Amino acid sequence: MTFDRRAAGLLFMWTLLIALGAATGVAMHRLWELRNGLERLADDLSLDAGPESTLLYDANDALVSAVVEEHRIAVALEEVSPHLVNAVLVTEDKRFYSHNGVDLPRIVKAFVANQRAGEIVQGASTITQQLVRSILLSRERSYTRKAKEVVLARRLEEMHSKRAILEAYLNRVYFGDGYYGIEAAALGYFGKTAAELDVVESALLAGLIKGPAYTVFANRGLWRTPTLIRRVVDGNGRELYRAPETERAVISDATAYLMTSMMADVVNRGTASTARAAGFRHAAAGKTGTSQSYADAWFVGYTPALVTGVWIGFDTPRRIMDRGFASVVAVPAWARFMSAALVDNKTRWFEMPASLVKVTLCRLSGQLATERCHLPVIEPPSYDPDHPFALTTAMVHHGGVYEELRRIYREPAPCSLLHGEGVADHVHTGSAGPLLGRTPPTPPPSMRPALHC
Repeated sequence: MTFDRRAAGLLFMWTLLIALGAATGVAMHRLWELRNGLERLADDLSLDAGPESTLLYDANDALVSAVVEEHRIAVALEEVSPHLVNAVLVTEDKRFYSHNGVDLPRIVKAFVANQRAGEIVQGASTITQQLVRSILLSRERSYTRKAKEVVLARRLEEMHSKRAILEAYLNRVYFGDGYYGIEAAALGYFGKTAAELDVVESALLAGLIKGPAYTVFANRGLWRTPTLIRRVVDGNGRELYRAPETERAVISDATAYLMTSMMADVVNRGTASTARAAGFRHAAAGKTGTSQSYADAWFVGYTPALVTGVWIGFDTPRRIMDRGFASVVAVPAWARFMSAALVDNKTRWFEMPASLVKVTLCRLSGQLATERCHLPVIEPPSYDPDHPFALTTAMVHHGGVYEELRRIYREPAPCSLLHGEGVADHVHTGSAGPLLGRTPPTPPPSMRPALHC
């Protein structure tokens, strides 16, 4: 019996050692694979802004359309409004200039907040981590991907300056409605370049990165705690439970209305216009989204009565279909649901806050339009003293006006351009724009040639 027990003990010990050795070998192999994978990814790590749009211009050098895979126009950091840069840093990564790619205090803070809430309510990814994810990594949620993200973020910070990383991030990040990068978003939402964004516009765009919502916009800037069960009553009608109503203002009613006005264009003329083709007739606003690998497509849209979001994808992320944009797969489903849900509702729109006013602006100056702003502006011909008799032409900039919402007391000054001054009888159109036929200016007396009789 003693021998049998000793043999059994030795057999168990050897079995345990073999199992531990095998497990160690597997773990070492996994670490080796992870290391090799990280090294391959690090070799591919570069500050690529991503695919850019092919821009199409008319004969007058006016942008008329774009051929896109992702609607992106790369710009240098110096060409981005400081207001936008500050808004993004405050929203996404307050300690961007002090950490080395990973913000440990933020990770701890987010972990505590998520534990208290019992769900993920805060993220901890830095701008550098988000950039690494968009360049090289998938959207899968796993500890392996997070570990890769941390290591590669540190490597990226060693290879490039903070300014270069921030510039690449602003050119890659998705702002919704098919706009990738800050320049495309600024032109698409506001009709101006990224350099021209003001404080309010910058704050709105920075908020789009996180996908704010939409209930806040639909509720005129008020945020309410999401509620699954409003109240419970027993068979006798006695109320046993009522969900507490927590409400607070997170943005002004003016900001909410401005965002709603912009996102109404998404439904009427933008990437969600397929809702109209699907038969949806109510006034609505919303924003589409499509991941870079076509693994996710979503649309969140709302009316004054209802906010609805539709997401299309697989539990294990993979491509839905080739060119599976939200406008193709998510918006039609949203439109069918909303048409049925609002069948008994009258079409109505949000009331414009008293703090906003509709103004008519000059297309050329962006200032308050006058009665002459529909007329062209003549840019006089240049005079070159070295070539006093050279034929020069004047440039004609066609006038026009457009309407825009502005906060009251922030209306721009009246247009200062001289519309319609010195208009000639005929205009020639060239590739650089309309050209006005003019007689060369008379040179000053000192430049006139002497006459010999």
